Amino acid sequence: MAGVAQLEPARIKERHKAAKEKGVYKGGAKSFSNGDIRKMHADGMGATEIMRAIGAKSTTTVYGTLNGAGQ
Repeated sequence: MAGVAQLEPARIKERHKAAKEKGVYKGGAKSFSNGDIRKMHADGMGATEIMRAIGAKSTTTVYGTLNGAGQ
């Protein structure tokens, strides 16, 4: 039983990878735009305030957009 439990995460990763390659698995839809984040930051809001305003789950989303990862 333990052997099966150890192999299951690898099988899940393989299925996700295959689905992503097919374009089936795309993640959740964004409920905000990168421009909104940049505007709030330019207006003087901090990352935590922006995160709460847009409904994100972490400040990583905000910092990623501000550092160019969300272009």
